[in-house]
Amino acid sequence: MTALAYGRHRRPLRSFPTTTAENPRRGLVSRMLFALFILAAVVAAGFSVLDLALRTADQVFVDRAALNPPAQADLTFGNHRVSFPGKWLTSPVALEDEMAVTASISLPYEKLLALVGAPSALDTAGEAKDHTVVIRMQMPVAAQEEVDLLNAVYLPKSVPVPAGGPAGLSARRFRDKTGYDNEVLYLGDEGGRLFVARCLDQSPGSGNDLVRRPCLFVHRISADVEAVTQFEPALLSDWRQLPSLVEALIRSITVR
Repeated sequence: MTALAYGRHRRPLRSFPTTTAENPRRGLVSRMLFALFILAAVVAAGFSVLDLALRTADQVFVDRAALNPPAQADLTFGNHRVSFPGKWLTSPVALEDEMAVTASISLPYEKLLALVGAPSALDTAGEAKDHTVVIRMQMPVAAQEEVDLLNAVYLPKSVPVPAGGPAGLSARRFRDKTGYDNEVLYLGDEGGRLFVARCLDQSPGSGNDLVRRPCLFVHRISADVEAVTQFEPALLSDWRQLPSLVEALIRSITVR
């Protein structure tokens, strides 16, 4: 029934006497419900931003030829400062000593491997050099810190995929109309360290085959910066070391 129809047919409201003791209690309940609504809205907005990043980041790259990036990019995320070659930037968002909210860099995957001298499952096929990763450094969203994404959001909205994922990963497909449509959740546990990644479905006819790096995982580096890494599905075979590679890179460019 529409709001208009409801307005036409609803019965007149009746007033009932209330005691003075009930009013403060009702006011407290109302304030609590309002606070919960605001928190839910903030968390939902954070999830939407993350989802938007997954779907569009590969489609908004600025033509590097039209840019004049700084020779050295110096950025500060709260108390966390980083410094790296300006040519790594995907867009000219960084200026010297700029207080930043987010900045993205693009690097060959083999550079991350060389940083710690790590082998790759892709080395035997000679494919490691063919991949790049995009790492978005950003200040953590405060509301998300209070939410257990995996247990409170991802697991209730997904169902197991019997076939599982590559390299020992378990897989779960998000149900339709959950806000994560056409996405697959990959989970792994290595020595008590949990790996959680979301990937757009790349099966034929999914319509997602144009997204170059359809997978992402989020890794907290410090209290003031986290890394959102976008990568190609082939790199899921290196899931056991991907977080360590990203962390080593960010640590290597951290100056305080």
